[in-house]
Amino acid sequence: MGKKGLTWMLGSMALLALLVGAVACGGGDSDDTASSQPATQQAAATTTTTAAATTTTTTAKPAAAATTTTAKSGGQDLSKFVVGKGGDAVISVDSSLGEPRYGGTINRRSFSTFKTIDTWVSDFGGATSTMYAQILYEALLTYDAPFDPDKGVVLVPNLAKDWSFSSDGSKLTLNLREGVSWHDGEPFTSADVVATIGRCLEPSFKASGENANKCKDMIKSVEAVDDYTVVLDLGGPSYIILPWLANPQSSMVAKHVLDRDGHTRDADMGTGPWLATSKDTQTGMTFSRNPNYWGKDDSGRPLPYMDQMDRPVISQKATALALILAGRLDTYEHWPVIDQKEAQGVKDKLGDKVDVRPVNPGVWHNLIMNAGKPPFDNIKVRTALNYALDRTEMTRASYGDPPYGGIAGHILDPRDFGDFALSDSEIAEMPGFNPARRAEDQAKARELMAEAGYGGTEVDLDPGYIVYSNRPRDFDMMINAMEQLNEVGFKGELAAMEFSTREARMLEGDYTMSKGAWATIIADPLGVLDRVFTKYGRPNGYTFWDTSEWDAWWLKATRTIDDAERKKMIKDAQKRWLTDEGISNITVLWATNNVPFYKHVKNYNPGPTFYGNWSFRHVWLDR
Repeated sequence: MGKKGLTWMLGSMALLALLVGAVACGGGDSDDTASSQPATQQAAATTTTTAAATTTTTTAKPAAAATTTTAKSGGQDLSKFVVGKGGDAVISVDSSLGEPRYGGTINRRSFSTFKTIDTWVSDFGGATSTMYAQILYEALLTYDAPFDPDKGVVLVPNLAKDWSFSSDGSKLTLNLREGVSWHDGEPFTSADVVATIGRCLEPSFKASGENANKCKDMIKSVEAVDDYTVVLDLGGPSYIILPWLANPQSSMVAKHVLDRDGHTRDADMGTGPWLATSKDTQTGMTFSRNPNYWGKDDSGRPLPYMDQMDRPVISQKATALALILAGRLDTYEHWPVIDQKEAQGVKDKLGDKVDVRPVNPGVWHNLIMNAGKPPFDNIKVRTALNYALDRTEMTRASYGDPPYGGIAGHILDPRDFGDFALSDSEIAEMPGFNPARRAEDQAKARELMAEAGYGGTEVDLDPGYIVYSNRPRDFDMMINAMEQLNEVGFKGELAAMEFSTREARMLEGDYTMSKGAWATIIADPLGVLDRVFTKYGRPNGYTFWDTSEWDAWWLKATRTIDDAERKKMIKDAQKRWLTDEGISNITVLWATNNVPFYKHVKNYNPGPTFYGNWSFRHVWLDR
């Protein structure tokens, strides 16, 4: 995908909004404009929710957004980045695949247990809850599906049929799709959007979900102008707001459920294409087709195509792959990563029965230090660890040489993030990344340990390393890391545990160091960096390190629209992070995730992020 992929598309869309004043994405019917609304709706009571208070005002509906087809900045034609489909059709069908078929049951795995499907408050198992949430709930925007790598990341309407920015970029108006209902038959309206986002803005609301943590800093208020018009006050231009709204973790929840229960943890009810028919947080869920779903494909056919979806919890990768080979699973779901060697092994055994497609960006593997407890509360110890570890050796121990291991050492993978990522030559200048300087780096590590008061003594990392029990490659990587660390005075034992158990321990700070892995949830460099070294990474990337400086940096970056300035900010941040600032996350490698699926699963593409296109509303079976 490279330079024309993840970042440029979204940056240009945001810039276009500022240049033109009002950019409309999508179309919508003419009877949805302000002029055709009843007078009672044109001057409707407006509920405004802010981080400080909830008030009621009366506001006239803003004028309909003008559709702009041409805009230029610095000679760059940006009109091609104005994207939208409008109407009921949000799903494209590849005509080469033939006519979609209705009916059938698809078998898909989930890789972990979970507590709740409410992604705004999920405290762990966030990836799993997001997988389920995408089936039941929906966001205001979404990524184009199927994903076309030649186009990059394309945002299209979903529950919002179109949107526009004010001339200064500080306010975003969203026109909602009419005729959408919740699974219990209640209509979806702007009141639900205000309730969803407004809940997050309340000072008392503790947003545990990775994406929800940002809302108080990104949004000043949310305002329902009428039943189908919502205005977000952003407090200034926002580069990240559109992809944030497209993230499945920003899915809408029902106001009447919140009013009734005070939460949505147990409701499992959204506007999505599937209905929950059974639920067990330990074994998985099953879903049936929502007969009243609003969505249609680009030929006007109702979605979804299939009758049922089974999602058992299968945590072990080896078990999931065995079930794929036996034909008992139709597709492998994203995690743990299947590298190219493993994917080729599936192809060798199943031949033309399966297809394999990469998920880009892939998964960023790292070591996470608990900076809230000894010895890693001392920055010299954290820095010593950074010098002591040879990333190339760790990569070879677990994933092998490239291309199977990805590109070692990058915070942003240059294969997907282009010029926003550091080059290989720049990475080679960082401590711990150049094998030719191995002896020099180890000597520096011992020097730092002595300065920290550990000269000539062993540093016990009790209660030990924590790794995933269902990820053999993590064992390999951590064993190699421990061997390297022993050379400079560290010792410790590996502690294996199930994914959700490990994550709960980390959230409590009951660990010293962990093997970690991060996936991109927002298709932008800031969607990686915020998880690595800001407070938004559940909490502070589990590091318990004071991130206040980086939190301010991230917010400034989200409001930096100029591409050149933004690129410099992001590259400088990576250099600083990899040298001497915090060092609470040790970057190791980007591993491309490869998703095998049977060819009878039609119109499926994994999408542009780790959480992309999991609703399967656009997929049919041709067995």
